[in-house]
Amino acid sequence: MENVVDNVIKNAFRNLIEMEQEDGNIKLIYPTLRDGKGKRHSEQEFKQLFIDNFCKAATNLKYSVETPTLHGYSFKKGEKPVIDDENGRSGNIDNGNACTLLSSRHTMYHSPTLRKIC
Repeated sequence: MENVVDNVIKNAFRNLIEMEQEDGNIKLIYPTLRDGKGKRHSEQEFKQLFIDNFCKAATNLKYSVETPTLHGYSFKKGEKPVIDDENGRSGNIDNGNACTLLSSRHTMYHSPTLRKIC
C-alpha cells in the first residue's frame, strides 16, 4: 500500500514540474494575479495533482479531505505546531487516506505560518 502512495507523490511532483513549464499535458494551470503581474502559487495545485494521481493509481484505497487530527494543536507563527489537547484545535490534515490513518508517513498538510507543505 505504501508503494502506491509513494508513486502517487512522485508522479504528483513530476506533474507539478510539468505545470511550471506550461507546455506539457497537464490541464491544471496557475491562476494569474489580479494585477496581471505573475501567477498565484499555493498548496492547492499540488493537492489537486495528488488527488488526480491517487484516483488513477490507488483504485483499492479511499481518501478524505480536511481530515481532523487525533489531537488538538497550538499554532504559533514561525514554529512547528505543538500538541495541546485542552486548548488547541484540530490540525485539519488536507488529505487523508488508508495509509495516513495508520501512519503519519504520508500525511501532508499545509501550514500557513510555516509556509511549506510538510
